[in-house]
Amino acid sequence: MLSDDTSYDANGNIVLLPMMRMSYDVQNRMVRMQSVDGTERYGYNHTPRLTEFCATTPNDPEHSPLSFRQLCAHTID
Repeated sequence: MLSDDTSYDANGNIVLLPMMRMSYDVQNRMVRMQSVDGTERYGYNHTPRLTEFCATTPNDPEHSPLSFRQLCAHTID
């Protein structure tokens, strides 16, 4: 899943860094970032303003590797 390489997509966006993977929409806005610490998702409106942020992190990886905590924030225009 995660790699130690640095890679770029056809638009020049960084898609792989050491222990991190990023995804972008067709307007080159980051929509997802995944690392060993968890996953972040970003949502945008038509302006294009950031309107949503969600982070999912392991709750307690030492005792329950399948337990996760999620935090989301939304804005309304």
